[in-house]
Amino acid sequence: MNNPPKIDNAPGFKWRKRRTGWSGRWQARDDLVERGYKPKQQSLYFWKGEEIKPVNIGLIQAQCAELQADMLVWGRGGIPKAPAYDDTVQGLID
Repeated sequence: MNNPPKIDNAPGFKWRKRRTGWSGRWQARDDLVERGYKPKQQSLYFWKGEEIKPVNIGLIQAQCAELQADMLVWGRGGIPKAPAYDDTVQGLID
């Protein structure tokens, strides 16, 4: 079977050969998976040799960017919680 197409600007995207084609998936970084990050991987696209439409490439790139960003935020400890608002002007500034 043909080699799968290269998809640029899709961090973490990898192809895996299957009996009937290629499975495209996003894969988390090994160091973060070892620390407990989930999902380890996520299926995104199945390719059988036909030309991939630009809209599908864009979708793969967007999904990879979102999954990658979520993983990196998790790796930095998540999104910090905002302090509780105490009905003061200083509370709004904080």
